Amino acid sequence: MSLTVKQQFPERPCVVAYAPWEEKSGLWYFKHAWHYGSDLGAGRIPDGFETDFGSIPSWLRSFVDDDDPRALCPFMRHDHRYATGALLQTDADQELYDGCIACGMSRVKAWLIYRAVRMFGGSHYKTK
Repeated sequence: MSLTVKQQFPERPCVVAYAPWEEKSGLWYFKHAWHYGSDLGAGRIPDGFETDFGSIPSWLRSFVDDDDPRALCPFMRHDHRYATGALLQTDADQELYDGCIACGMSRVKAWLIYRAVRMFGGSHYKTK
């Protein structure tokens, strides 16, 4: 049984964008640590962790918005899982799909995101 959106994302994240003139423009960083839940185990993103939310390929953006609010929390959790290697890549990708569904995204859009990360996300995954 999947956790509810409130169980997966119990608190509001505090992320800040780098300014346009800063070297890391386009990225966001966590101003404060953020806790999240999952059927696969809870986690904590430390302050200072950087995210780009969703790296949606341009050809897919006409179907899936890379800043869809229903995907932002799942994207951040997925970025953290990939950066730390805390889960197997396949589990992190499934968790992304489940999080998008819990946040109210349609199954079709969530599946498109899932397929995109399965096909193109491997080079960003860091093993433990």
